[in-house]
Amino acid sequence: MTVVLVFAGEYDLSCREQLRAELGSVAAKPAVVLDFADVTFIDSTVLTELYRFQQSRQAAELLPVAIVIRSGSAVERLLDIVDARRIFPIFESVCDALPPEAKPDIRQAFRLGEEEQTELPDVS
Repeated sequence: MTVVLVFAGEYDLSCREQLRAELGSVAAKPAVVLDFADVTFIDSTVLTELYRFQQSRQAAELLPVAIVIRSGSAVERLLDIVDARRIFPIFESVCDALPPEAKPDIRQAFRLGEEEQTELPDVS
């Protein structure tokens, strides 16, 4: 089963513990996709947590976490600056990020300061 965590909004130092807990909840899953298509801002704290998460998956011999970003976004620019494509498979859609014949378990991740839910991606 592939878990897709859908994020939206801005993420920074203030959400480190929530992000760490969210990633920890899916750490043992065979395949994980982080959908950042609707994320407008991340800082170095988020990058650090993503790198730690990837390292823990690698140590456990699990598939690398895939990240979905919107082309031309601030998140894409930051990931390009730090050359994150060397470490993370990065895609422009959840469908592209899913392993063949995957049955995704799509989950809404926490969203700072807002209670509204983001529309979950259609992968059918």
